[in-house]
Amino acid sequence: MRFCKPVCLSKPRVYTNTEDLRIATKSALFILDFLASWRFSMTRFIETNQLAERAQRLRFDSLCLWIEEHIDEQIGWQEMTGQSGLEFPVIHALFYKYKSTTAMAFIRQRRMAAQAASSSVGPPSWAPTTKAPH
Repeated sequence: MRFCKPVCLSKPRVYTNTEDLRIATKSALFILDFLASWRFSMTRFIETNQLAERAQRLRFDSLCLWIEEHIDEQIGWQEMTGQSGLEFPVIHALFYKYKSTTAMAFIRQRRMAAQAASSSVGPPSWAPTTKAPH
């Protein structure tokens, strides 16, 4: 296979021979075809990667809700990996990515917040109020 010389973009090349023109056209079509297939595969890779990232985010959000619901229980790495289906390094990375903290620090913060909310003075705001008889 014969390749044509690189063409300067500022000065178009004039082909005097049909064989050179055919080779240049074939080369250009090959390059365009390659670039189109590469773009398609990269787009497909990016879309697949985005779907995987969304799925991980949904699992992570589900794990955070599960932690909120079971905050009074003992929660360790085995419970978190079993509940989410994610591995330890993935959970660790997702907590840093979305919460800017570690998983255990997040659990401690949620426990302290729950304890502060339960020890507040007075009935909760959702509790019905009863009036004293006059």
